[in-house]
Amino acid sequence: MFFLIKKTEPSPCFLNNSFDKKIIYNYNDFNMKRFFPRLSFILRRLKIPALRPGMKATLVFRPLVPRALALAGSIILCAVFFMANNCPADEGTQAVSEEKGQQQELALQKEEKEARILSGIEILSGYAWSKLKAKSDFELKRDYNFYPIIVDFSFNLKNLTKKIGINPPGVLEFQLEPYIAYVSSPNANAEIGNSFMLKLGLLPEDWKVQLYAKAGLGMVYMTNHTPEQSTQFNFISSGGLGAHYFFTKNMAFTMEGRMRHLSNSGIKQPNHGINTYFALAGISYKY
Repeated sequence: MFFLIKKTEPSPCFLNNSFDKKIIYNYNDFNMKRFFPRLSFILRRLKIPALRPGMKATLVFRPLVPRALALAGSIILCAVFFMANNCPADEGTQAVSEEKGQQQELALQKEEKEARILSGIEILSGYAWSKLKAKSDFELKRDYNFYPIIVDFSFNLKNLTKKIGINPPGVLEFQLEPYIAYVSSPNANAEIGNSFMLKLGLLPEDWKVQLYAKAGLGMVYMTNHTPEQSTQFNFISSGGLGAHYFFTKNMAFTMEGRMRHLSNSGIKQPNHGINTYFALAGISYKY
């Protein structure tokens, strides 16, 4: 865009009838400050020399050229950057980037999982059976059977063991295990107690099927009076094997078999002890 200012004879300055010719303004007949105050102000701001009457010149807005070039360059760079980030990558590059993203996500999930203190909850139930001593020589041994409901609160120990260089591939957990049981034989009674268990996974933690072993100590109160035990409050030691089958990412079906020994640790006699066998099944949830 440019203005052509040309000195002419005093006459009304107007547009030429032909569109092929340029617009000619007579500076003497038209006062820029009167008819074009905004344009005059812009010219001063752009530091373009003021025009004087009788001056013949062709003005090109030269101070705007560097700025226009800079603006055009910025627009081109923005367009190139936008196209580079939005153009679809080839299949190989896209597959590699997706694989890296999945690996990073799995690593973050593993770190979050290991950082949790409470790592899971298990709810187990089943059947337990044992034999009691006969009250006399003329009687057979009596059955001691009950139906337990067990809740395991699992706590991850790997954060502690890593500090001493122990990092097994399977789970390593401390379990707080409260339980309650209905005793059906020799007569209707109940048990209530709690155990402290250590659970060790025998297979890698990310496998769908996970085998484990557990062992621990605890205490129990029995409402039943037995000839083997002189006290109703007793201590227990347990050990067993089990398996998880994860049918979803966090939920697993669990089966477990264990053995329990009950005694009062010699607090009072008699203290013959009772050995009980468990068949358990339930649901496990891993955070």
